[in-house]
Amino acid sequence: MGSFIFSLAHFCETHGPTVVLNTQHIATEQHEKLISSNYDQQACESCKLQLPGGSSTLTSIDNEVTYVSTQYPTSQAKYSILRQVAIKCLSVESTSELSPVMFGDPILGFTLACIFKISDNTARGGERRYSVMIVAEDESELIHYWNIIATNFKEWIHCIKQKREQVLSRQAEQGNNEQFFRRTQLSNKNMVQLLEDPQFFVKMHVWASGVLKQLVN
Repeated sequence: MGSFIFSLAHFCETHGPTVVLNTQHIATEQHEKLISSNYDQQACESCKLQLPGGSSTLTSIDNEVTYVSTQYPTSQAKYSILRQVAIKCLSVESTSELSPVMFGDPILGFTLACIFKISDNTARGGERRYSVMIVAEDESELIHYWNIIATNFKEWIHCIKQKREQVLSRQAEQGNNEQFFRRTQLSNKNMVQLLEDPQFFVKMHVWASGVLKQLVN
């Protein structure tokens, strides 16, 4: 099977471009190789992976393939590569929101990514920036699966934005004018808080695993 890693990255106002979640696949009998340890203890409220019960790992099994989601992969080399990819997506690459962009080289691998923004008046500039990415070793595989990946990216981003709009509408109905008037105190928030959904990263694991399944089968 091909080797792919799904990642969600965020431009954290404290730590800069940061990888929040990685989903990888491996033969089930080897899945413990993907259980991570923390390389970086500096994740803040905005860029940490917040899972129910304080867990740090999510796993699921399908047809002898295990899908594992963590914030930090076991390999320091992979972590470094994903960090560089996140920086390139959120600091260097210039692309229209929701327009897929592809870049890479034989050393860092090849990436297909979509950048998007979430409205939040407690963030600097009134928005928070994210990127969903698939990283592969083989450029031709990414090109082959371009339509599948890009379609899934756009559908998931649409769901996130729609959920955020629902939250803002509900806050407005409850008399919370946060979305209309900037607070003097900026605050760090992650997706769980922005979408008011404690299961957000669990749902993202299920979705990312489904996308990877289409690529590795």
